[in-house]
Amino acid sequence: MIIILGCFFVLLSIFDIKKRELPIPLIGMCTLFSVACAVVGCQRGDTTVFEILRSLFPAMVLIVLSVITKQVGTGDGICLISTGLVLGESKNLMALLIGAALLFVTGTVILILKKKTAKTEIPFCPFVTLGIIAVGLGVG
Repeated sequence: MIIILGCFFVLLSIFDIKKRELPIPLIGMCTLFSVACAVVGCQRGDTTVFEILRSLFPAMVLIVLSVITKQVGTGDGICLISTGLVLGESKNLMALLIGAALLFVTGTVILILKKKTAKTEIPFCPFVTLGIIAVGLGVG
């Protein structure tokens, strides 16, 4: 399941890098896949509804930040809903933290090299994708 989620996120990352937006149909397919995974997980007893709700917390925080600050895209928060449904609470949080750390390092390097300014928008989805890959490989 993580491999399929990773494939969705690679596609989303390409759009995010090239167009600075995430296509709604692709987000929709990714979310439907993730909901199906969560339903199957509940039916098999691998997870509970409460665990699923907790796994959505990082996404909700990101969506609230996007509404309040306008510095984070709402699509990034919606994508984290998908990762939460597939990865679960701790792995979702780990993928988010790895992605944020990589974004911070990249942004810092770009600023130090004076390639961009502090106002430059950097797509976040590719970094979340790297976080998903890292979690899938067992990092964290």
